Amino acid sequence: MIGFKVFSSIPTAFDLNGPILSFIQQPTSSEVCNAGVSTFIGFATATFPTQTPTNPAVGLGSISYRWYEVGVGPLSDGTNVVGSATTTLTLSNLSSPTDNGRQFYLNADYVSSGITPNAVNDPLNSSNVLLTVYPSISITTQPSSVTTVTNNSGTFNIVAASTDSTVGTISYQWKLNGQNVSDGNVVDVVTQEVTSNASTSASGYSSPGIYFDLTSFSGNVSVTFSTSEESGIFHYINIPGIKNFPENNGTETFTLSGGTVYGPCSAPNGGLYIGAETPVGGSATLVVEEGGDDWNDMILSANQGYFRRLSSAPQTTQSTTSTETVTRTTIVSGSNTPSLTLTSNRVGVQTVSCTVSHNLACNSPIVSNNAELNVISSDSINRSILKYEIVRDDTTTLYSTGEQNIFTSPLNFTSDSGNPSRNIVVYAPEKDINVKITMAGSAGQSFGNNLGGAGGVSSFEYTLRKNTEYVFKLNPPTNPFGGNGGGGGAAFFYEKGKLLAVCGGGGGASSGGRGGDGGGIGIAGQAGTGRNAGVGGSLISIGSLTQSGLAVSGATGGRVESCTIGNYYQSQGISPCSDVGQQQWRNSSGSIVSGTATITRGFKAGSSFRNNGGNSSFQEDGIFTGGGGSGAVGGNATQSSGSAGGGASGYTNGSVLILSTQLGGNFSLNSFIIIEVQP
Repeated sequence: MIGFKVFSSIPTAFDLNGPILSFIQQPTSSEVCNAGVSTFIGFATATFPTQTPTNPAVGLGSISYRWYEVGVGPLSDGTNVVGSATTTLTLSNLSSPTDNGRQFYLNADYVSSGITPNAVNDPLNSSNVLLTVYPSISITTQPSSVTTVTNNSGTFNIVAASTDSTVGTISYQWKLNGQNVSDGNVVDVVTQEVTSNASTSASGYSSPGIYFDLTSFSGNVSVTFSTSEESGIFHYINIPGIKNFPENNGTETFTLSGGTVYGPCSAPNGGLYIGAETPVGGSATLVVEEGGDDWNDMILSANQGYFRRLSSAPQTTQSTTSTETVTRTTIVSGSNTPSLTLTSNRVGVQTVSCTVSHNLACNSPIVSNNAELNVISSDSINRSILKYEIVRDDTTTLYSTGEQNIFTSPLNFTSDSGNPSRNIVVYAPEKDINVKITMAGSAGQSFGNNLGGAGGVSSFEYTLRKNTEYVFKLNPPTNPFGGNGGGGGAAFFYEKGKLLAVCGGGGGASSGGRGGDGGGIGIAGQAGTGRNAGVGGSLISIGSLTQSGLAVSGATGGRVESCTIGNYYQSQGISPCSDVGQQQWRNSSGSIVSGTATITRGFKAGSSFRNNGGNSSFQEDGIFTGGGGSGAVGGNATQSSGSAGGGASGYTNGSVLILSTQLGGNFSLNSFIIIEVQP
């Protein structure tokens, strides 16, 4: 028979039945704004199971906490993290989109007292919680004021951005004169000034005779009279209301009333004539003559106004200004887009702004700066405004900007040897303008008594479309000390990214020959002179220039590209001839040049094989000579010392209307353009 040993229950100092962990407060997900602060809170407790006999365990242990990020691991306190080992986790400086979508949980661990054992479910994790960081929005390009003429459109552009473009949507609401607008017609009643002119008889007239006339002036007029004499007989000229002038009066200034005539004038001891009426002619001065003897015995002249012989009352025009109430109609398009177009039938100024909203952004909505729609009369003034921007390929700083009314004076630019990479951008902000452009490549460098080849010159007609980008590249001669041999620079004209016209530069001279002339539009370059001189750039027929440029190969000239490529736009997958839409100028690295206008653009900054004249390898007096000119196709450089380089060819894609073109013609070292109104 097997024997059994019976053990009795003996009390022990250890709590054998450990606690159970549970969360009495689970952390909850958090939603905050960009740059905000988020707090997560969780609490756990340890409970001991009930049993029979009674559980002798005593809760002498403690609970430790650690916050974890899902997929990352445990957190530690730092610059933007506080409370990683407590029940309360605080995260600050949260960024959208970097911190959006992060998940966290709280780990609770029961720490034994040495008597109480670990929890039976130790450690215990809370549920996962989600951190949502909402984006913020900003206006990166404010709308600019626009001047246009009645019944012609003006466009306002705004560029807004969200810190997280993957969530939510940006919406736009334009305001006109402080009120939200929709596409269609906005009709309001406005008060405008009306100027009327009326002709009245000038004051100061009493009888026929010679009068001093100030009817073309208004207000007070400062008039300086001067006297001289040509004989020994003493004379006077009397102008009633002003003075009796003796011939030795010298110079004297009077404040007289505009819109008035003074007279009739008289001379006590001689005949009185207006200068132009004397037998010997003269200026519009007052002359005393004795018997019409062709001898001016006394002369009285005035720096303002003029003398008139009157047989009836002179007329003066008086302008009066009044106000009238009129109905103004403004046509609205794009009221809920980044581009608002307005067309008004009345002269005046209206205020424009835009409210930008985002369905998730905490700082939504935001309101743009105010811009103005300035509508002017196309009938009251002669106005053809061109604005220009000078920008470089290697900086985000606007080099210079301005505008010119080319109806009154042409806009012109020359190349700048100290700034060869600049781009000259012009655009018409108010209306399409039909222009005449005169363009020339630069001459090549001269050497001794031998001239560099002259740059080709052309004039053509073209219509510059409103708010469209046109770019001129004006190249100076190449540096003869740098191995290029002093070939002339070309002038290039682009509409956005498309090359429309080229005038070639002349070839560099040498001790043994003159450089070849560059070709104007549609003309091949000329060969240089001397033994083994460089040939001129070949002619490319209208519209046949290829997209693939050709780099210079030693003495052989290269070929320009038909459209600009640009490093940045190429990396974005945008083709060379394509437009890039309404935006500011971007330099070759793709950075926006601040201060440039938002217009329809397409030019892509960067190399397009424009400096394509052949390189010389021959030096005379320490400098390279005989380099080829740059143009559509660059001229070749000389093949031996003492010979000259060839000029480059000109080109057009067929878009411009050629008025004149020639081989050579510009002997200046500057290429240039002149833009004027073409009637």
